[in-house]
Amino acid sequence: MDMKMCATSDVARQWESIDWNKADRYVKNLKCVL
Repeated sequence: MDMKMCATSDVARQWESIDWNKADRYVKNLKCVL
């Protein structure tokens, strides 16, 4: 598998589109479980 640097821009775009409220809730749930 050949990893290209241009792929990082796609990842950044995915992060920008994340619903941060859901992400925050998910992280809090993980902390409660651990």
